[in-house]
Amino acid sequence: MDAEILIAAYREEDARLRRLAAAFPLRRRREVPPGCQRSLTATLGHIAFWDGYAVDFYSRRLDGRETDTLTFQEFLARDAAEQQRWEQLPYRQALAAYTDTTRRLLDFLAARWEEMNPGLRDDFTIPLEHRRHHRKQLERGLDRWLQQRAARRLMTG
Repeated sequence: MDAEILIAAYREEDARLRRLAAAFPLRRRREVPPGCQRSLTATLGHIAFWDGYAVDFYSRRLDGRETDTLTFQEFLARDAAEQQRWEQLPYRQALAAYTDTTRRLLDFLAARWEEMNPGLRDDFTIPLEHRRHHRKQLERGLDRWLQQRAARRLMTG
C-alpha cells in the first residue's frame, strides 16, 4: 500500500464525515440516532480517542520507546470512560478534537511511512475502516430520523 493512497482515503472519509456532521440538525448532535451506539458528538470524540491512541502508540513504537501495555479489556474500559466524558462535552469541542487528531494522524502517516514495515502500514487501514463504520452508522441513524420526521408531517398534515 502507498502512503499517498491511504492518506487520500482518510481525507475522503474525513470529508464525508464532515458533510454528514453538517447535515445533522443542531439539536440532534448530542442525541443517539436510531440504531447507533453514540451521538454524533460522542462519535467524533470516540474517533479522536482511538486515532490519537494509535498515533501515540505507533510513534512510541517507532521511536523505540515503551508502548502502552493495556489489555484489550482495559482499552475498552478506557474507551467507555472517554465516551461518557464526550457525551457531556459540547459538539464544537468534539469536532475540534476530531479535527486535531485527524491532522495528527495524516501528518504521522506522511512523516513516518517509510519507517514502517508492511505490517504496521496495514495496521493503519483499521482506523480508516473504523471511521467508515461509524460514519455509515450515523448516516443510517440520520436517515431514520428524517424518515420519522416526514412520517409525522404526513400524519399531522
